Amino acid sequence: MNVKWQPQALGMAASAMLLLNLSSASAASITILDLTDGSPLVTTDLADKSIDLAPEVAFISGNLSPPAVPPGIRSVILLEPPEDPFGPRASDFLTLDVGEVMQDPAGGPPFRPIKVTFMSDGAPGFDQAVAALPTGTPTVDEDGTIQDVTHLLMSTPGNLDIFVQSDFKSSEVPDSGSTISLLGLALATLLVVARCASKGERVTI
Repeated sequence: MNVKWQPQALGMAASAMLLLNLSSASAASITILDLTDGSPLVTTDLADKSIDLAPEVAFISGNLSPPAVPPGIRSVILLEPPEDPFGPRASDFLTLDVGEVMQDPAGGPPFRPIKVTFMSDGAPGFDQAVAALPTGTPTVDEDGTIQDVTHLLMSTPGNLDIFVQSDFKSSEVPDSGSTISLLGLALATLLVVARCASKGERVTI
């Protein structure tokens, strides 16, 4: 059987193959891949991690030790090229929330609680969320690769590295859930047409 891979599917596979190398290069890392209309692909090796996903939204939390990243909240906005016809200039944003140093009640090493929010332009409330970001929030032009935004989020390279990849100069690929829904709708329509045809009724779609 011959299988033809779409270019974007190949890109997603290649990106996924890089995740192990990225995560092993630092004490902790967070990598977010958002190449479809579905939920992003997220990997992290934060301790006590929690990952909550929705279409084009990701909430990541966990603990970082050693706690070398300075505390505070900061964001970065990803920009599509001006000539991209598929979406707004501001395509995605990430917000990093680093808490104060905490002591492990079990006697382990101190840590900082880490929270990361990712949102893409297809998510409900995206425009309002971007507008609420502080004036002067740094931006980065998307280039279609996995991009290192560690410095832009004022994180500490080698202690907490943060990477993101977004769709670039292309319409987004529907996720499998959307595809299944469309196939279900098509099948239901065909059944209605067949039923009406068997009764000699005229069908208008």
